Amino acid sequence: MHRVIRIIVLSIFISYFIGCTEKKESLEFKLPERSENLKTGFSKSLHPSEFMEIVNRGDDIQLIFLEDITISDTSMFVPLPGLKRVRIGEFIYFSSGLSKEKPLYIICMFGDDSKRLADKYKADGFNIYYVDGGMHRIHENLKSKADK
Repeated sequence: MHRVIRIIVLSIFISYFIGCTEKKESLEFKLPERSENLKTGFSKSLHPSEFMEIVNRGDDIQLIFLEDITISDTSMFVPLPGLKRVRIGEFIYFSSGLSKEKPLYIICMFGDDSKRLADKYKADGFNIYYVDGGMHRIHENLKSKADK
């Protein structure tokens, strides 16, 4: 039994040294001869009246409302044509289906989440507009125009 164990250990020991003495190809990393910068987008804040002018013109835009799970009051939600509702945490999955050629308009309830998301995704090449004050300011702007 000891003899069998010695033979196994000896064969493992010999194969280890034979494997270590084999000449291996060297891995070298070469920098490309020229590099190209990735195209980055931008993020820009819009006043609610500017945003409503764009919506009323009927421009070909991508319009996203970021839903926050903590907001249960939908009385200030303004239904807009072409508006898609996406939960904030699911935007990363949803963004893969968006076009970088069309402007992207992101709205949240109060404007903070859409600004953060716009600043993050502009590096991916999206041209993102967000409404200053969010859906709350759009609602107040429309309400003040209706009262006049």
